[in-house]
Amino acid sequence: MRVNSIEPIFFDVIPAELQPAKLYISIEYGAVLHLCCCGCGRTVSTPLSPAQWRITYDGQSVSLHPSVESDGFACESHYVIQNNRVEWVERLPKQSAQSRRLADHRAVESYFEDRTSAKNGPTEISDTDKRSRRSWLQRLKRFWR
Repeated sequence: MRVNSIEPIFFDVIPAELQPAKLYISIEYGAVLHLCCCGCGRTVSTPLSPAQWRITYDGQSVSLHPSVESDGFACESHYVIQNNRVEWVERLPKQSAQSRRLADHRAVESYFEDRTSAKNGPTEISDTDKRSRRSWLQRLKRFWR
């Protein structure tokens, strides 16, 4: 069944099972997870970063931008989450969606290149940061099995 409102849930540990109409948010891991709002049951993962998705939380409601496009899913849902409401958006034409994904990919690459580049050359990622990233990815992989 299609979802028209969603409840934010902040988490420290990825839940074993996601519930419909819940938006699971981890600031620590920079991730937002939810079941597709069309009701198909697929897990949607939106990584938080200035080059990808961002959330706004006002103490009661949450907004997620930009829109969520379920291109890889059979449902092909497209919606925006604004103040806990799911606002359904018309699907983009296939070519426009592909162009937008390519532009998004370039924006992400550029963002991370800028972050790792300094005036004196690239900065090193600490071993602690590397372990933390691996740990987060391992948890996500276990969750998706």
